Amino acid sequence: MASFLFRRLRAHSFTSAALFLAVALLATGCHPRVKDPKDPKFIVAEKGTWTITRGDLDKEINSYLAQRKMTLDKVPPAVVPQLETFMLDNMVLKKLMLDKAAAMQLKDVDKDEAAQLESIKSRIPPGTDLVVELKSVGMTLP
Repeated sequence: MASFLFRRLRAHSFTSAALFLAVALLATGCHPRVKDPKDPKFIVAEKGTWTITRGDLDKEINSYLAQRKMTLDKVPPAVVPQLETFMLDNMVLKKLMLDKAAAMQLKDVDKDEAAQLESIKSRIPPGTDLVVELKSVGMTLP
């Protein structure tokens, strides 16, 4: 299990580590009140109205490791910066995607879904049950 984690983390390049350090340094300059990078209130990333603190990052890392039945003390010290960069990248991407999704305006989703379902049903040969066909390929209708 640990080898999977380390192979996954090694895939991140030096660029990711440099990005993490740059964000940390920029956050220090923007928020002089919290200067200690180990402080849970230290801001490691921010954009617009949201921020990611050291505490948020540590919580995400611990959750990630717990899913793999590991703890931070089992991770080699040389790998910790790569792990932090990996998790920070994921957190930032998640926030950016959620921001983008919240800004999207979806019109008539139910109407479009019903039209597509009817189109699919019209292509099924007479006497064939859609539910049975879907079940045979491991799918169901909501």
